[in-house]
Amino acid sequence: AIWIENMNTVLDDNKKLCLNSGEIIPLAETNRVVFEVEDLSVASPATVSRCGMIYVEPAYLLPSRLEPDKAAGAPLMKTWLMELPPPLDEQRETLAKLMNTFVVPCTELLRLELTQPIVAPMSSVFANILRVLECYLFALLPDPSVEPDAEAMEAMKERLPKLVEPAFFMSLIWGVGGLVDQASRDKFDGFLRQKMKEHNTKAGGMPASGSVFDCAFDMSGGRWLPWIKTAAEYQLSPKTDFKADFNALIIPTASSICYDSLINTLMSGNKHTLIIGPTGTAKSVTVSQYLMNSVSARYDPIMMAFSAQTSANQTQDILDSKFEKRRQGQDKDSGLAYTMWGPMLGKRFLIFIDDFNMPKRETYGAQPPVELMRQMIDTAAYAPPGAAGFGGGWYDRKTLRWKLIVDVTLIAAMGPPGGGRQVMTNRMIRHMHLLNFTTMSNEVVEGIFTTITKAFLENDMAADLVPMAAPLVQATLGLYTRTCDVLRPMPSKPHYTFNLREISKVIQGLLMADKRRTVSREDMAHLWAHECERVFADRLINEEDRSWFLEETKTQMKEHLKLAYGKVVDSSRPLLYCDFFTAGADPAIYEEVKSVDKLTEMCKDHQNEYNEHHLPMSLVLFEDALGHVCRISRVLRQPSGNALLLGVGGSGRQSLTRLAAHIADYRVFQIEMTKNYRVIEWREDLKTVLKIAGYSMEPVVFLFVDTQISSEIFLENVNNLLSSGEVPNLFEESDLGPIFEKMTQLLISKGESVTKTSLYAHFVKLVKKNLHVVMCMSPLGGEYTDRIRQFPSLINNTTTDWFSPWPNSALKAVARTLMAEQADTMDEETFSSIVDTCGSMHSAVCESSTRFLDEMRRHNYVTPTSYLELLSVIKVVLKQRQEKINTRRNQLSNGLDKLNKTKMEVSVLKQQLAEQQPILIETSAKVKEQQAQIAIDKEEALIIKGQAEASSAAAATKAAECTGIKESAEAGLAEALPALDAAVKCLSKLDKSQIVEVKALKNPPSGVRLVLQAVCIMFQIKSVKITDPDNPQKKLDDYWGPSQKMLNDLGPDKFKQALIGFDKDNIPDSVIKLVEPICISDEFQPEIIVKVSVACEAMCLWVQAMRKYYYVSKEVEPKRRQLAAAEVELKAATDSKKEAEAKLDAVTKKVEALEAALKEAVEKMAMLEEQVARATVQLSNADKLIGGLGGEAKSWEEQVAQLSLQLENVMGDVLVCAGTISYLGPFTAGYRSKIVGEWLGEMKARGLRFTPDCTLSNILADPVKVRQWNIDGLPADAFSIENGIIMSVTKRWPLMIDPQGQA
Repeated sequence: AIWIENMNTVLDDNKKLCLNSGEIIPLAETNRVVFEVEDLSVASPATVSRCGMIYVEPAYLLPSRLEPDKAAGAPLMKTWLMELPPPLDEQRETLAKLMNTFVVPCTELLRLELTQPIVAPMSSVFANILRVLECYLFALLPDPSVEPDAEAMEAMKERLPKLVEPAFFMSLIWGVGGLVDQASRDKFDGFLRQKMKEHNTKAGGMPASGSVFDCAFDMSGGRWLPWIKTAAEYQLSPKTDFKADFNALIIPTASSICYDSLINTLMSGNKHTLIIGPTGTAKSVTVSQYLMNSVSARYDPIMMAFSAQTSANQTQDILDSKFEKRRQGQDKDSGLAYTMWGPMLGKRFLIFIDDFNMPKRETYGAQPPVELMRQMIDTAAYAPPGAAGFGGGWYDRKTLRWKLIVDVTLIAAMGPPGGGRQVMTNRMIRHMHLLNFTTMSNEVVEGIFTTITKAFLENDMAADLVPMAAPLVQATLGLYTRTCDVLRPMPSKPHYTFNLREISKVIQGLLMADKRRTVSREDMAHLWAHECERVFADRLINEEDRSWFLEETKTQMKEHLKLAYGKVVDSSRPLLYCDFFTAGADPAIYEEVKSVDKLTEMCKDHQNEYNEHHLPMSLVLFEDALGHVCRISRVLRQPSGNALLLGVGGSGRQSLTRLAAHIADYRVFQIEMTKNYRVIEWREDLKTVLKIAGYSMEPVVFLFVDTQISSEIFLENVNNLLSSGEVPNLFEESDLGPIFEKMTQLLISKGESVTKTSLYAHFVKLVKKNLHVVMCMSPLGGEYTDRIRQFPSLINNTTTDWFSPWPNSALKAVARTLMAEQADTMDEETFSSIVDTCGSMHSAVCESSTRFLDEMRRHNYVTPTSYLELLSVIKVVLKQRQEKINTRRNQLSNGLDKLNKTKMEVSVLKQQLAEQQPILIETSAKVKEQQAQIAIDKEEALIIKGQAEASSAAAATKAAECTGIKESAEAGLAEALPALDAAVKCLSKLDKSQIVEVKALKNPPSGVRLVLQAVCIMFQIKSVKITDPDNPQKKLDDYWGPSQKMLNDLGPDKFKQALIGFDKDNIPDSVIKLVEPICISDEFQPEIIVKVSVACEAMCLWVQAMRKYYYVSKEVEPKRRQLAAAEVELKAATDSKKEAEAKLDAVTKKVEALEAALKEAVEKMAMLEEQVARATVQLSNADKLIGGLGGEAKSWEEQVAQLSLQLENVMGDVLVCAGTISYLGPFTAGYRSKIVGEWLGEMKARGLRFTPDCTLSNILADPVKVRQWNIDGLPADAFSIENGIIMSVTKRWPLMIDPQGQA
């Protein structure tokens, strides 16, 4: 091995370890290297020459066959006897005597005459005996952790002598006889009984009748009992759901009870166990049932399976995820740091590994996962001194620290070597107790399945069908036995591996019977024939095997069911059952398909429904396709039903699976391959599909195709899914949280215990129930055979459905459907001939491919995809060919028509030319007159335009003047308007109560009097004369009285409105003269007035605003008058402008009309000139055409006739071309010519027309392209040109096989 070669420098005298990095590590002089190996098969002379050799002879440890009576003195036996603890040490002599008497004769019989599935070394055989004996005897000892009971010890000592001999014989029987097959067990039974008779040994009362393997010694009762009596009697519950719970039905037999008891004994003694047996001997079921149901609470099971691709790292990761860290430490002697791992304290792991010998060997012959397990159960090299319970271990790959694995017991199951299973290394075998599961006898198998079938018929079917239970099982067993004998696996038939699972599948199919349809013996026999065909015949690859199987089915039916096959099965229609034939039935009825037409319509309806909600599928549901839909549906309706669909590409495996899943209302999950799709994405997809099945509890179909296998790990995971329903180490802790939460609720509702193990087990159970794996594989090539061999669950845990080549009827149906558009363009007879020819071409190529392989040793695979390609190419090439011929023919026909038309049109052109000349002269004169008139009118328009422009300028000047005056007036008014607005705003706030309050004043303040005086002046209300209080001789003007009268007369509202509506534009000068002194006084200010009256403040503001507006208005009024005068002048100017513009518009329109008339006349003249010129040219060209092409007309007529003939022959030509493109690429030139000749003969016989020299190059070759190909280096021979045409036309990727480098 490479690693040991790298240590050669360590083995040298200088003892230096040279690393790849260039670093050199010297070892101490005291260091020594010791290798312990089984052989030197991979050792090199360089290594051997550096080591001293010591060969250890196994015989030194074992009893000598030359001195059988001294067996107990051999080192192995003697050591074991000397280490017996008290009180077992008192029985050494008894045990030694038994060993001297029986051990060597029995082991010699094993070595010389008995057959072992795997030949165990003799040391392992003796160790086998001692392990079983130790388990039986040590179980009698009291528990060391419990205070010993003196009375119990004495009682045990008294019983012990009576138990030692039976325990020895139990260990001898299963230590030696447990290694061999059934035939050898019978021989061993006779031999052992003879030896016991010779030595007068009773073995504690062993029954004299029956086999020594049929009974067990009850250590507690001290007697021998048949195995069947050591367990409680089994009764099937009347409430059993045989359809849903079939996979959970375990019928105990003497063998299963025996093996279960032996496994329990070995596990109780912590003995690593290796179970051997062929497929179908219930190894996995027995161990799984024991681990799930019979194991005590102190054990925690770990179940996993190996496959060909299982790696040591993967195995280590899976187990590391289960182990818990206990403690860490350092060995005092070696200084090695270690960590101790194992189950929870007080527990022990039982690790069950199925298919233990499946991992493929590495370069030097080792199986890394197996070696890792051996290392785990080996004695730890670096265990702390005095430590108890230490096992082996491995290094942590990250920290490189040694991990001691403790408290684990390994139990493994494997099949005999062969068919992908490897020979187990003796270094592993020596650690394991070997136990062989023999193939169950026909009586046992019959008993198991008869029990199930009878219970089903009694509980769910009519009473008169119950007697059929045993005959049905017998017929199935007979058919299975004959099939195994005759239909053996071969390189071309690697899946012809039948085991007892096939019988189980047939019985499971019988349990799907519905009493609404299966009512008579004939109905049940009919169903039995169907289930046998589904389980056995559906995997057969040729008609020869199917015919043999049909005849054998008839024989078994006649022999066991006493019914004639012809009276039970109608051979005029396919033997099919499905559960959707009766729409709307609840529950669905599993019944015979009695009408293929009805089934076709139902499947079409389902297909249409599918296409409405998914990516549409274009399926042609011919009879074979319908059969596969029913087969897939049958598998999907079964719990844990998985299918292996074997067929070439294009046979419809995926589409039919999708349709069947849609009919069952199941979800379909399929990975989406991309160029970056790796194992990480694969594992995420697996998580998704398992959560759908186990967490969401939705039925889901996992559709997986072999073309999606980018890594063999994919297949390993699928293999695990099929075998155990899980992918080890797939879910992280974060993923398991939600899953366990939901599983907890389900287990609590069922009243079951909730542990981490039970939660995950229930999740896996739901996955197995709802997940249906449909594996699509192609049987072509060597990969398929290797994968079937390396991953046995692909066959063992699936129902196989072989997709045979499409029959002729299917080929016709597909052609009719896909070429329906072409059918509309031809008569039915011609179309039927075309359809028949397509099928014949496909069949002919299949036959030629077989001949090609025989003669040329070259493979050519003809698949349905090739046929679909043929139909596709026919449609494409037919369209292209028709378009090309029609285009060319139309061109020539158009040329002939042009020649004839030209001759007819020449005379017409001459006549037109004579008629157009006078018109052209007249039109030219008229144009000149119109041009003169337009010149005069344009001069008049220019004069009027000048006048209009002058008027427009005057009007613009006057408008600007008016605008200036208006802006000046508005600016003046802008000074008074804010004050006016403020006064009006203040008046609007004036309240009625405020006015009333002013009116009610008896002695108003001076400010109030002053404001009201100003208001009265503004309203021109005269004052009254009153006596001056200071000078009675003098009279004063008083406005208070008039103001009071004003307020009374008007009232508050009218007074307020009078103020607001005052005529401010017509205030007399006299009023302003009277109010002026008041307004300019200091007392008449709003801020002063507001202090005495709010109402008077508003009046004050109003008076001030009116005064100010008066003065501003007086200044603005002249400007207003000036503006009015200017606007009158502006109106006159504007009217003058409009009048001038109207005149200009009239003249302009006149000129435009004249110009339009002139343009029309000019265009007419130009047109006439062009017509005359064109007519002249046409006459000249016509003379040239007639003169130049007159001689070509005859040639064109001949070519048109030839193209018309090609159009009539186009269908036949296209068939040959499409067939060559789709099928003949792999063939040599001679084969191509011969096959094309056969096709032409078929077409001629069917009345299809074709070109006599019809070949691909003659029909589709484009001379220009071919010439370019030749320039680019393509040889000019017809074969190379055909290859070029095939590559340019085909829609598929071309694979060029080019040994001469021509491509």
